[in-house]
Amino acid sequence: MTIWTPSLDDRPGPRYLAIADALANDVARGALSADSRLPTHRDLAYRLGVTVGTVSRAYAEAERRGLVRGEVGRGTFVRAPAAPDAPPIRFGSAEDGDDATVDFSLNCPYEPDDSGFRATLGDLAASPDIRALITFRPGAGGRFHRAAASRLVARLGWEPDPDLMAITNGAQHALSAVLAAVCRPGDTLLGECLTYPGIRAAAELIGLKVRAVEIDEEGLIPDALAEACASGPAKALIVQPTLHNPSTATMGEARRDAIAEVVARSDLTLIEDDVYGHHPTTPRRPIVSRIPDRTVFITSASKCLLPGLRTGYLAAPPSLHEAIVDVIRTTSWMASPLEAEIAARWIDDGHLDRIVAARRRELARRAERLRDAFAGIPVRLPQGSFHAWVSLPEGWTTESVRAAARDAHILIPPTEAFVLGRTAPPRAFRLSISHTSRGQYDEAIPRLAGLLRQPRSRSLAVI
Repeated sequence: MTIWTPSLDDRPGPRYLAIADALANDVARGALSADSRLPTHRDLAYRLGVTVGTVSRAYAEAERRGLVRGEVGRGTFVRAPAAPDAPPIRFGSAEDGDDATVDFSLNCPYEPDDSGFRATLGDLAASPDIRALITFRPGAGGRFHRAAASRLVARLGWEPDPDLMAITNGAQHALSAVLAAVCRPGDTLLGECLTYPGIRAAAELIGLKVRAVEIDEEGLIPDALAEACASGPAKALIVQPTLHNPSTATMGEARRDAIAEVVARSDLTLIEDDVYGHHPTTPRRPIVSRIPDRTVFITSASKCLLPGLRTGYLAAPPSLHEAIVDVIRTTSWMASPLEAEIAARWIDDGHLDRIVAARRRELARRAERLRDAFAGIPVRLPQGSFHAWVSLPEGWTTESVRAAARDAHILIPPTEAFVLGRTAPPRAFRLSISHTSRGQYDEAIPRLAGLLRQPRSRSLAVI
């Protein structure tokens, strides 16, 4: 095994990306040769002072870039460089065919029909006002785009003031901007003990401490939140109240009332991440409607429309709006007016409704297919969810099922990536049902179910 300890001192940003970038640099300059065996996840985590999950994400990112390969039972190895005439790396297409790997790790929508996108681009090209989309805009975004965003959020049961909204380059950009405006390095951020990995990455980027709060089948537990607040000062709380990623939990009205009460009593800023709120057929009224003076609400056109349409929306109270817009200016100057224009047109002309309706039908079809194939295996998959939460059958671990799936050309994300703080990872994994093409999905789901039904005995350690 190669004794490799990268230096991360001059590498800002999430630690897992810093490790992957350092690995790429050392491979490029010859410090790591082809077929070198890298340190184990636990060994490298100990030497760098990071979590094992961070190293796992780093190695997964390096594998995605084609830098390393994982071999079950042997470890992670540096790949030989591609030949100069090797074809370029491609993103997966609708039907990659033959032995293409099926990716159940990405939680974004698959959109097989690009005709609406092509038509809108044609309309924009012919518009006499197109110059307005290629010039600098206000940091918060154009008034028309913010008004369309307000109308989109209003469908959930709360209509924000367009003047208190801002357009961002996706929901992740919105989250980072809010954290940077609300918190300072060393502040504590509260969040669900299982959560979207981008939340932890954004907190690490800003230098925040995180404190995990327990969840149940309905999401964040109010009493656990009160205990977390009592255990020490905290600046903000981030929650995903609808179709929680990864557990799929959705808060009922009473639970949302209770969370709002604890937030108000504890003098927290609430960050409500509701990117999946538009896909259930019966929307839930956002928590922000109960405590608008201390809540920043975030949603996104990327989940409603197209994943490549990086348009996020946030609504902030007057006390925070300008500070957040200042961060948007600092980090990207402005969100793309072109993409915001496409999203605004689709919100108002009904195209968004058609896309969401079609996606609901396809998600329902895929959910039925999964339940049939996984009969007897506990699965949580509510209506409108992009992902399922699958409990592991006896004998399997999150690492062994991921390795076995990878051997079967199926990708599932590491459960450890969703863990906030020092929470022990559950014996379950997230399975995205939204990203792959229909053909890939229908072929791979029964194959994965068959794999999980194979008897699996726990390995015994010899000391």
